[in-house]
Order: sequence, then structure tokens, then C-alpha cells
Amino acid sequence: MSILWVILPPILFNLGGLIDTFLTKELATKQHDGDLHNATGTLMIIGGFIALVVAIILGIIFVQDIQFTMHSLILLLAGILNGIAAFPYFKALQHEKVENIVPVLQSIPIFVYVFGVVFLDEYLSGIKILLMLAIVICTLFFSRDHESKKFNTKGLYFTLLSVVCYALSFVVFKLGGKIADNIGVALFWQHLGIFLATSYRFLQKKTVLSTIKYLKKQGAIFAILNICNELFFIIGYVVLSILFLYHPVVVVDTLSNGIQPLLLFGMVYLSYKIFPHIFERKYNKNIIIQKIFLCCVLIILLGFFSFL
Repeated sequence: MSILWVILPPILFNLGGLIDTFLTKELATKQHDGDLHNATGTLMIIGGFIALVVAIILGIIFVQDIQFTMHSLILLLAGILNGIAAFPYFKALQHEKVENIVPVLQSIPIFVYVFGVVFLDEYLSGIKILLMLAIVICTLFFSRDHESKKFNTKGLYFTLLSVVCYALSFVVFKLGGKIADNIGVALFWQHLGIFLATSYRFLQKKTVLSTIKYLKKQGAIFAILNICNELFFIIGYVVLSILFLYHPVVVVDTLSNGIQPLLLFGMVYLSYKIFPHIFERKYNKNIIIQKIFLCCVLIILLGFFSFL
């Protein structure tokens, strides 16, 4: 498994997370007068629409291979779970900063392993389980917010709900993908499922009108950010999904999640320098030293986990 393929999804997900933070706050303030609920609906409509476009493109390419069978239902379920996971994730961003949410997201490998054992019969050796737990704990400390003494309770609940949905969607996708034996067809059903999960938003007249108003009012910059955000997520998720099909899900997810906070640290710092009013973050010398130390420990743990 090439390290470059493992690194790519975390980079794209981090970029998407930073854009989500920016869009959620700016959109709620400028377009919805602080109404974060409507802002979340707008972002989900945009995400669902792009997922539908991807499904249509894949459907045209693989039209001769697409059949509605049992594996189709499984892959649809994987996509629906993934789409559902986005809702509590957006809600969590309304209550917490992205760098507070990332530590909780590091628990995904634990749930992935449990679901993987149940549905895929994928086991890790005892030493790998210990390394996985060590990586999860290390990434939690690495990415925690030193300025915040408490984690918002609602933010925690929403993030954990998102974690469970994402973990289950990863495992269910591999279960259906193994049966389908065609990555293009698998991704078609997956993205169709993501659209179905967000389709109820298209039935909410207020949210649809707010989205249209937003797209007209905000102009090209916000439209480009939305498109880039969804493309980052889709490309990252496609790469991750392909890796899931050829390697144990928990191994891929542990490596990806372990690398993500390392990259996020530098990306958030740069974002804070460029947009201090959006990404409120300050680093002193002691925090930077702690981060460097934890970075070294995490790299060692990831190295052992990869090669054992």
C-alpha cells in the first residue's frame, strides 16, 4: 500500500473541513442572519447535488455493468450512511471548531474494527490492536484544543454520531464492493445513496429557496469554494474506498486518521494566519514543542503499525 495514496485522503478531508468551517460560519452570518440550521441545509443540498452528478457520470460510463441486485442495496446503504453522517458533522461544526472535532473523529478506527470483525471477519493481531489504540490516544492529545478547557456537549454527541455512521458506512461499502467486483459500479451505487440521504432537503421549500438565494447572492468565490469542498471530499472518499477494497478497512482507516491531525496542525496554522477572524487559533512556544514531540511519537507508531 503506497503511503502517497494513504496521505491523499487526509489532505483532502482537512481542506474540506477548513472550508466547511468557513462556509458554515460565513454562510450563517451573511446569508441566513446567523441561522446555522438553514446554513447546514444549504451545504447538504449542494453536497447531495454534486453526489448525484457523480452518480450520473458513473452511471453513463458503466451503464452496461449496472444491475439492481443484493449488492446494490448494500452499496446504497453504505452511501446513505455516509450521507447521514454528514448531517451531525455539520451540526458539530456549529458548536465546535474543526480542530476540536478532529480528535473525536480519531475514534473511527475503533468502531471500524468492531464493525469489521462483525461483518467482514477482519481481525488484527494483539500487538496491532495495541498500536491502533496508542495511535488513537496519541492523535487525540495531538489534535486537542489547548485553549478550550471543555468540549461542547452537543458538539461531542453530534461528532460521535457522525463517527459511528462513517465507520459503519466504510465497512458496509467493502461488504458490498467485494460482491460487486467492479469499483466503478460500487461507487455509482454509493454516490446514489449519498444523494438519497440528502434528498429530503430538496423537499424543504425554505431550504431550497435559501440555497438558490445564497448561490445568487454570494457570487463566484463561494460557488467555487463549495464545488472545491465537495470535490475534495469525493476524491478523498473515492481513494479511501478503493483502498478499503484491497486492504483491511481498519488498517487503512487507522493510517489515514493517524496522519490527518499531523497535516491539520500545519494547515490550521496557515489558515489562522490568512483568515484570523474565521480560524481563531493561537500557538505559543510550549504548545509547538508538545506538538513536535507528539508528532515524532505518532510517526514512530504509524511506522510500526504499517510494517508489522
